[in-house]
Amino acid sequence: MLLLASARPAAEAVEQIVEGLGAFAEQRMRPMAPKAARSWLRELLIVWLMDTVNILTTFLSAPAVLPLPPRGRPLVERAVAVCTMADRISIALGGGPDVHRMWDTALAQAKAVAG
Repeated sequence: MLLLASARPAAEAVEQIVEGLGAFAEQRMRPMAPKAARSWLRELLIVWLMDTVNILTTFLSAPAVLPLPPRGRPLVERAVAVCTMADRISIALGGGPDVHRMWDTALAQAKAVAG
C-alpha cells in the first residue's frame, strides 16, 4: 500500500494491484470456516494499518539530515492522504462485525490514495 501511495502508478496498475490483494485475501480465506475467515481478515486489516502508521511516522520523524529511502520523500509528501486512509479504515474497523465490508472499504481507500 505504501508503495502505491509513494509511486502513484497508472490507474490500470493500481486496479490490478488492488484486485490482486482482494484475490489473495479471498483465496486465503476460502478453506477457512466463516468465523476464522472474518478473524483473519480483521487481523490483516489491523496489521496493515499498524504497519502503515509505523512506517509513515518513522519517515515523518526522521531528522532532516537523514536521507530517506527512495520512496520515503514521496510518501512524506502524501502523509495527509495516507493518514486520511488509515483513519477511514480504522473507523470502518470500529463500525461493526461486517469485516468483508471493511475490507472493501480498505481496498477502495488504497485506490484513492494511490490515484
